[in-house]
This record gives sequence, C-alpha cells and structure tokens, in this order.
Amino acid sequence: MPKLDLDSIDQMNRTGYPPPYNAQVAGRWYRRLAPPSGLTDFGVSEVTLDRNLKTAIALLEPLMLGLIAALIGTIFISMVLPIFTIQDYIK
Repeated sequence: MPKLDLDSIDQMNRTGYPPPYNAQVAGRWYRRLAPPSGLTDFGVSEVTLDRNLKTAIALLEPLMLGLIAALIGTIFISMVLPIFTIQDYIK
C-alpha cells in the first residue's frame, strides 16, 4: 500500500448528530483515509481531538486504572478470606 500524504487530505468537522448531541463532538476533526488509500471493505479515519478533551482523558486514565485495581483487589480478598477463616472452624 502506498504511503499517504495526510496534508493533502482535507480535515472535516461536520457530524451527522442532531443538534442536542452535536456540541459534544464539536472539537473533533477527522480525515477519511479509506477513499484515498483504495480501501472499500471498511472505513479508516484519523481523528484529532480537542486539547481539553485530550487532557481530561489523560487525567482520567490513571483514576480509572486505580478504581479497577481496587475492585479486582476487593473481589480477590473476598474470595480468599473465607478460605483462611474456614481453617479456624476445621481445627
């Protein structure tokens, strides 16, 4: 597949969402890469997000990772704790 010159492909900011929902994607710019590359079976896009959105996502990722780790740790402890407490009843 030949290399694409991204600067020659126009960036678009339009959306098909109705008015109450289109404000959420207003800072999103994208380029359709499938037509210039000759891909017909599926669509490929390069999406550029608003800087504030990038910052918010970068700050939320560690928080979400910590919450998921705490949830998994809680599940693990709730599974292992009965195994150790049942030993007291066996003796």
